[in-house]
Formats: sequence, structure tokens, C-alpha cells
Amino acid sequence: MRIIIYTSLIFLLFTVTVLPQQPNFLPLEIGNEYQINNGISYFFGIIERDTVYPNGKTYFTLPRPIFEFDDTRVDEFGNIYTTVVPLTGITGTLDEYMIFKADAQDGEIWPVAWGLPVIDTLYAELIITETWYVFDRLRTIKAILLYANSGPPYVYVLAEGIGQIREDWDDGTTVLLNYAKVGGTVYGNIVGIDDDDNINNLAFSVSQNYPNPFNPSTVISYQLPVDSKVQLKVYDILGTEIGLLVNETKPAGKYEVSFDGSILSSGTYFYTLIADGLVQSKKMMLVK
Repeated sequence: MRIIIYTSLIFLLFTVTVLPQQPNFLPLEIGNEYQINNGISYFFGIIERDTVYPNGKTYFTLPRPIFEFDDTRVDEFGNIYTTVVPLTGITGTLDEYMIFKADAQDGEIWPVAWGLPVIDTLYAELIITETWYVFDRLRTIKAILLYANSGPPYVYVLAEGIGQIREDWDDGTTVLLNYAKVGGTVYGNIVGIDDDDNINNLAFSVSQNYPNPFNPSTVISYQLPVDSKVQLKVYDILGTEIGLLVNETKPAGKYEVSFDGSILSSGTYFYTLIADGLVQSKKMMLVK
């Protein structure tokens, strides 16, 4: 009996459970390239940097308008989290929101964001799991619907091993991925940037301030695809405007502006970029 017990213990110690590896529906790596088209124009973007947040986790800054999400990570289970509040443009909350649930079944719904800074609860639903021919072979795809009780819904489609390949908006706009370089592997064909006037290398966007949290100053970067009347405003947590950093017409290009919070108290602040009717906001933390 003693020998049997010892043998069983040895068997248990050396038994290893091999879990099936979750497919990666959004491989993230600095240097990844993407080109999309919306039926009118082409847009090109590159993942250029990653950021370690105060929670110790690393997020990749995704290029807009290729993605609707900014700082994003994929965990070891294949779940996808972003620091942007989907459908609102509010980013830099230092919280994260699960926009893709790796083990979700078709029809499963989960809450994405609720409470401040959003007014209405945002939900995600896995609506389709299918096999499509994507670029070079058949791949598993998953389509996710993001919606709130108010505001337009939005669907994005992820392909195993590549990432986002499609967006569908309620106004009938469909955005398709026509080229990607993921982990050094090229998929599809890029439309020549030098010989196509419809290519927009720059997209309207404002980056997360750096450093963040900051004390007492920080730098805010933004970019414009066309000449635009620009305003860059700073608000406190109550929505009171406390600063106007930019208020002028600027040519297309990349810009940086410094914000000094020396006279402000520690806390949460928002900054908003407004250009030709487009609005994007992010959150920053002043810690003294």
C-alpha cells in the first residue's frame, strides 16, 4: 500500500497539464504596418511605440484611423484590453476595457465600460465566429459588436494571426484591410504611397501625454492630415475649461505642445483636440 501511495505521488508530481494555446486575434509588435481603405481613401499606419502603464502592463499605441483603439494589450489568454473608452474617444483613463473576450461564445454579451467617464454603459457582443479566406489561407474570424443604449453601433472583425481586417459602421461605411505586415510577415498589397494622391499618411489624432502621470509639466502630441483650424483645450474633472493650449489654423503635420500644471492641484484632467468638426479627448494625471 505504501509503495502504491508513493508511486501515485510521483505520478502526480510529474504530470503536466498542457492547455490548448489560444489563437491570437490581434498580434501586436512594434513595426507592424497596416493599410486600410474606406472605398474613397487609403490610410497607412505603423505601431511605433509601447508604454508601460502604472499597473505594470505594457500597451501598444495603435495608429489611427486604422484602429478605433489607442493603447492596447493582449493578455496570455488572448483577451484584448484598451485604455480608450470605445465609441467615445475618451482615452488615457489609466483603466482598461475588455473589447475582446477570447473564450466568448457566439451571442455572448459582456459590459465594456460603465460609470465615469462614460454616461451610458457600453457593451460588446460576439456575433459571428466563422472561417473566411483571408489573404493567404482560411482563417478563423470573429466579429464583435460594440454598442450602448445611445449612440451608433460599431462592428469590427478580427482574423486569427493578423488582427483587425474589417469595420462596419451604422451609416453604411465599410473599412477593409488591404495590406498588413505583422511580425515581419506581409499580407496583401500596399497601394503606393508616392503615386496615389488619396493616401493619407497622417490621421487626425492626439497622443497620450508623456510622461503620464506628470509633475509639473508634460508634452501632448497631435497630428493633422490636412490644414485645419485647431483648438487644444484642457479641462478639470468637473468639465471646467482651465486652459487653451492651441487656437489657430495649422497646416497638415505633426505637432507637440507643452502643458505646465505648476499652479494646479493633483488630480485628473482631460485634454481635447478639436479640428474641423473632429473631436478626440484623453485623460492625464497630475501627481505632486
